[in-house]
Amino acid sequence: MEKTRKRPGLSAPYTSNCQVIDSRLRESLEKATSPAEKTECFDAAHETWEWLLLQAFHELLILCQTQQQYALREAQRLWLLYREQDFACIDDIYSGLENGFISPETSAAKMEITRSRAMQLLQLRDKCREAKP
Repeated sequence: MEKTRKRPGLSAPYTSNCQVIDSRLRESLEKATSPAEKTECFDAAHETWEWLLLQAFHELLILCQTQQQYALREAQRLWLLYREQDFACIDDIYSGLENGFISPETSAAKMEITRSRAMQLLQLRDKCREAKP
């Protein structure tokens, strides 16, 4: 079994997690003075959302029955394919607009895709936790 990194303040139900990450992002964006610094802010938040998504996925697998596990794995596999295609599309569109420059908007758009899926998995995980005796 692989070890997971601990993220301080991210063990609560999904709404608390979302608030913590979003708050940290807002704080870092307020301090950022250049597009490169803003991009770093979104990239850091994206990494945290990615980590939380993986945690929620693995926790949800444990809570699911065998048939549900299969459906969840297949849905996640398809979502990962979608995400990669969507990221490529975002890169293509923004590179045409910004002459190849990776803008904060590019990073923000990618982060939002991962954030949305993480929130979905966190909500499912929390519902399954509530339903367990």
